[in-house]
Amino acid sequence: MIVGSAVAALLVATIIIGVVILNTLRAQAENEAYQECMARYGFSADAPPPVVGEDSQDEHLNAITTAAEACLQD
Repeated sequence: MIVGSAVAALLVATIIIGVVILNTLRAQAENEAYQECMARYGFSADAPPPVVGEDSQDEHLNAITTAAEACLQD
């Protein structure tokens, strides 16, 4: 009886750990795909926004928003 309970608990723990690992891998794959898509539009995660003026920042934000929306639909 105790051995059966221990085996069941171990099985449940293994399933939970497996689900966590699969979810982590899926999230990493989605993030990489999103970063690759944004790079195709000319944006990278470590590139700072322009600091020339407010108008250019607005244009940059509009461009990056458009790219992000397109990437999220892919």
